[in-house]
Amino acid sequence: MTKYINPFTDFGFKKLFGEESSKNILISFLNALLKPTHPIKKITFKNPFNLGKTKYDRSLIFDLYCENEHGERFFVEMQKAEQEYFQDRMVFYSTFPIQEQAPKGKWNYGLKAVYCIGILDFEIKDVNSKSYINEMQIKNQANKVFYDKYTLITVEMPKFKKKEKDLKTLLDKWLFYLQNIASYDALPELFKEPIFKEATAKTEVANYTKEERLAYEKSLKQMRDEYSLLVTAENKGIAKGLVKGEEIGIKKGEEIGIKKGEEIGIKKGEEIGIDKTLQIIEHIKNGKNNHEISKASKIAIPYIEKIRKSIQ
Repeated sequence: MTKYINPFTDFGFKKLFGEESSKNILISFLNALLKPTHPIKKITFKNPFNLGKTKYDRSLIFDLYCENEHGERFFVEMQKAEQEYFQDRMVFYSTFPIQEQAPKGKWNYGLKAVYCIGILDFEIKDVNSKSYINEMQIKNQANKVFYDKYTLITVEMPKFKKKEKDLKTLLDKWLFYLQNIASYDALPELFKEPIFKEATAKTEVANYTKEERLAYEKSLKQMRDEYSLLVTAENKGIAKGLVKGEEIGIKKGEEIGIKKGEEIGIKKGEEIGIDKTLQIIEHIKNGKNNHEISKASKIAIPYIEKIRKSIQ
């Protein structure tokens, strides 16, 4: 086990940001991300499972929900894998902190601001932006903000590619910290601020009880299992596309990067079969060259090269 936990596990994320003793850490991160006119000084954790009108609604909400000293709400979610309709899901969740503000009896509809923040370990498809942070508010035809109390923010971590020498702001350091803390054996000098020392005390496995270590190991296993299932499904999808391109439709094949079936050798793929094709894909992803793969699989190099091009 590494010295520091992985913040992208459910346990790690909530250990770092979601405990009573984590409030200073969460405040530092939110202030760095949001850059509010009036920095957050105090937060209160709220129970996300109390939101929603039905038992079904409440069962869907998770991760962190808190309120600052001005009554503004913050919903923070860490998401490891891409989900269909992810943007819809964020909007759906963010409506509950708005509805929760309605008191019993007479009311003038005055609302406090709501921020829905997604820290994502994947890139959102169909988002035409190279920026790793995207902030969205309701705007009018002139692209001016129509309503400034409702903000959706996504942080796409794979797009954050800064190195240690490039870190200039506190937010830069926070994102770099989240990306790399699990790989360190000791805290680098660049994290000299007291807030990072406080955060590191929360992420150091040696400080955990036996029960906490077991909980972290379970969360880490779950993350790895989910990743393994995702990769397996992806490989099988590619293999089936190669082997049965005509069956699944050339147009669909083009959408997943397979191009035209004949160009990647569907006829040859049908002769080889899915299992053999999967083995070739696995060899490619493990870094083996075409000659090594051909020797191991007894498959001609031209077909291996077509498979390689189709998954790049």
